[in-house]
Amino acid sequence: MSTAERGGAASEPNEEKPRFVIGAKKNSDGTWDYSRAGKMKDPEGKLARGVEEVKRREKEARAKRLEIPKDINPGSAEMAWYTMRNTIIVNEEAANKARKEGKPDERREALIKAQKMQQTMFENASMRFSQDLIKKGLDSGQSVTAEQAQERAANLTADEMYDLVQEYVIDHYESLEDESKDEAYLQEGPFGGNYPIKDLLKAARDLQGRLVDEASRGGKN
Repeated sequence: MSTAERGGAASEPNEEKPRFVIGAKKNSDGTWDYSRAGKMKDPEGKLARGVEEVKRREKEARAKRLEIPKDINPGSAEMAWYTMRNTIIVNEEAANKARKEGKPDERREALIKAQKMQQTMFENASMRFSQDLIKKGLDSGQSVTAEQAQERAANLTADEMYDLVQEYVIDHYESLEDESKDEAYLQEGPFGGNYPIKDLLKAARDLQGRLVDEASRGGKN
């Protein structure tokens, strides 16, 4: 840890140059143990400037991670995806901080898991939509390239994605539930796993809620 101290300590009343505490140890309860810490003077302010530069870069990197492309419109499915991604990032930051402090936040961890499930469902529905566009084109004799299908999927409105989640996700899991099945498979990238159907349905309906909220911000395109 490097903590800048300005104004000096009581034992050095005339010291006005910045100093840094080094060697402090963070306790499991989030407090700091300074019993073996030392102090390093920084008369020219080089260390202080270095610390500020690190903080500035970290702040810029975080802003970059949370940046939403300027061409993404309110009310679009893509905007819903980006806001969902940013929510996950912010929650993961808080969860990681809690773990480092020895106070894991189980409620937030569960929330992140559910949000990632929603994100997966969104991406699966988008992929299914693209695949169906290509298939329908082949069936009708009108060629639809993969690039064209992906572009159409990227321009879905939040309302349209709501309907796709209903068709590809909720209707599927409800049919399995009607067959008295308790678990179902969720494709997650190249892999996947089984989850309780009630959890899958809750995630899908929460995703629809996000899409409704986004649709209200931009209206139908």
